[in-house]
Amino acid sequence: MTKKVIKLKESDLKKIIKESLTMVLETISDDPLHIEDFFDINSLSAKDVKSIATDISVFFAGKGYYSNISDDGETIINENTNVTMPIGQLRQELKKLGFKNWQIKSQIAFNKVRVVILYADIAKNTNIIVNKMASCGWVKASISSPKVLYGVPIRVMTFDPEEQKSLTKEARRYHYLYHWTPYKNLNSILNNGIEARSENDYLSYSPKAHLMKGDISKSEASSLGWKLFRMNNSLKDGHYALLRITMAKVPENIEFYGVSRYPYGYFTKETIPSLSLDLFGEIIYRDKFNYNNETINVLVANDTMTT
Repeated sequence: MTKKVIKLKESDLKKIIKESLTMVLETISDDPLHIEDFFDINSLSAKDVKSIATDISVFFAGKGYYSNISDDGETIINENTNVTMPIGQLRQELKKLGFKNWQIKSQIAFNKVRVVILYADIAKNTNIIVNKMASCGWVKASISSPKVLYGVPIRVMTFDPEEQKSLTKEARRYHYLYHWTPYKNLNSILNNGIEARSENDYLSYSPKAHLMKGDISKSEASSLGWKLFRMNNSLKDGHYALLRITMAKVPENIEFYGVSRYPYGYFTKETIPSLSLDLFGEIIYRDKFNYNNETINVLVANDTMTT
């Protein structure tokens, strides 16, 4: 098969340069910026024009550098942060600034997410990017010095998700918190405590223990328990145990956090000790695909949950 060769005139190459640089300027400034303010394209030699146009074509194709952003860190940022915008939505916001997918990458390491942005260092105005990311709940971690990639000076910026503030004081205002678990796990939890896990298909979180607020009603708790059952792909049995945590018996150094994806209560990254637990009730969900408003069978004498 013969490779098709397209020969471009010098005027065409200059057009490539001007349109490409114009697009870059639009990504880093809300105010109009003009190529002529930076250099005179017409003063370039024919050799330089061809070289720059080639470099720009490679650069904007994204070859040899960061790949497209992915949503692999979506669940992690949602569980570890408060106001940080999810990666999928962030990608759409950055597109409004003129960024292409290949200029953005998400990295995951040790249950932490970082977003990397690659952009041409022409106007050297990073404030637009920093302010945009900050409005989306992403904090600047680092910015590289200009680096030349295929003849084009670029910078690399990294951003970390804004960390969730501790909600420990709020959580400890309750006398009790609650926790659902498949009944088969009951004996292990009563012996070892509620350990931070990442096995829940419903939340798909990095290791944490999720707990319900002390003022949750039986009907709301029952509904949440069924959602957990429905989304747990490995669980066929709908028999669940409802544990009650006595907050006065939970060590003071255990921190509690909140997350928008789990509005029912709090999470902790540490183990809730067994001495603070008692079996409050149980429930059996009959249908994994249809919620039948099953009622919690309370097993303790001092019922602390409203209907």
